[in-house]
Amino acid sequence: MIKLYMFHLKIYRWNNTNKLLKKGWMGIKTGITDAAGPCLAAYIPILNCNMIAIVLNCSSLDLRFIFIHKKMERMLIVNEMGL
Repeated sequence: MIKLYMFHLKIYRWNNTNKLLKKGWMGIKTGITDAAGPCLAAYIPILNCNMIAIVLNCSSLDLRFIFIHKKMERMLIVNEMGL
């Protein structure tokens, strides 16, 4: 998703990198630093509460989105089975 914003007569382009937003997740923060590597904090409203997921020092930028989504799917399956 690309959005354009006008601020003090300048136009700024913003490109959202959080791939989970298209899957029902609410974005909090994505980022990358030398110390923490690729990171992601996100939440999704399910089971009458907000489930929060955080990944630090992921092995790749794209894998952080896949990792969080798969872990949450697995957690929901376990919850439905009553384990």
